[in-house]
Amino acid sequence: MYIKSKQMKLIRESLEAGTTLGVAIRSSGMKSTYTVSLWRKSRPIIDRYFKACIDKMSERRNDAVVDALFKAAKDGNIGAIAIWLKFKMGWQDNPLIDQSIKTQIVSYARPLSERTPIAN
Repeated sequence: MYIKSKQMKLIRESLEAGTTLGVAIRSSGMKSTYTVSLWRKSRPIIDRYFKACIDKMSERRNDAVVDALFKAAKDGNIGAIAIWLKFKMGWQDNPLIDQSIKTQIVSYARPLSERTPIAN
């Protein structure tokens, strides 16, 4: 079986509309994604074509998610703000105080008779 230009066009249009490759293949009238995988393996030009379509679709999806995240952060969504700060601005979660230092502080805050010795 060979791929028809009409099927390629339908698959490309479906991918550009944001569907997955499997949905795009079925929307072109084909019943099996296996046939397309065989075409991709046997014909490098078809493989490059599909990769280009999928990359373009992925970029559009990522842009839509980033835009939605930014809008949510602007609207005051604390979770969106935290995600934006971490992933877009490089912020990190750092504990304010090291747990071993906290243990020492608590130990020194007790009366001398109740203090536990701190191992060095």
